[in-house]
Amino acid sequence: MSLASSVKRSPSKALAEAPRYPAPAVGHAVRIINYLIAAADGAGVSEIARALSMNKSTCFGILNTLMSFQVLSKHPRYAIYRLGPRLVEWGTASRRQFSRQTIIHEKVDALVAEIKLTCLIGQVLADGHGIVVVDRVEPSRPDVSTLPVGYVVPMSGPAMGGIVLAYMDDSDALKEANRLGLIRDGKTAEYLAELHAVRTRGYSTSAGGFRSEVNAVAAAITRGHTEIITVLCIVAFAHHLPVADLAALGRRLAATARQLEMHESVATL
Repeated sequence: MSLASSVKRSPSKALAEAPRYPAPAVGHAVRIINYLIAAADGAGVSEIARALSMNKSTCFGILNTLMSFQVLSKHPRYAIYRLGPRLVEWGTASRRQFSRQTIIHEKVDALVAEIKLTCLIGQVLADGHGIVVVDRVEPSRPDVSTLPVGYVVPMSGPAMGGIVLAYMDDSDALKEANRLGLIRDGKTAEYLAELHAVRTRGYSTSAGGFRSEVNAVAAAITRGHTEIITVLCIVAFAHHLPVADLAALGRRLAATARQLEMHESVATL
């Protein structure tokens, strides 16, 4: 047994220890919430500040801020703080998100086991300038094409980027496409027509467009066929996924996405 694992600390001492955080106020807020989780009857500002070795006025300000967001509540007669209703909402959303990812993973697992190709699971970045790989399912075979979790596929990536652009409003899609230099020789109408075709059929393909030796097909799990929830992308070396098979696999991946959209834990988050 290591020295670190053999030393036992009391809960109060552990709570009082305050590591350095990039945003100290956020760190203090999380520590306060954790303290109140363990305090079944709630606690006052003096008790919380003392237990967490925190300046009382700082603690008071954070408590009031958390109250304004309903993360905490205060007893109407006594100066006792407790967990607030907003945490119930957050907890429900967290359970739904976990359930959503579990359902998606189970469905993708089954698909990958059958086609024996890698499936990437991606999320569109908040700034809309790429798709980050948040998970992946790989087949039990050697010589598979894949991307690491955390890799950001640019919007110019033909399969994943193509499906995301297809679900944008035309004006936003054209703005992004022009920024990326995707529209050749001023053929705006032709480019828009292709995006509309991608959205209609439900999948986008790439034959060596992202990497010369790799082909790919992507589909999006959407909310109301407008807002993208998650992007699914099958990637494989060309000798495992020839161009002739892209359309059939695209239809299958699009059907998988539509099935996932029907699941309550996916559609309601």
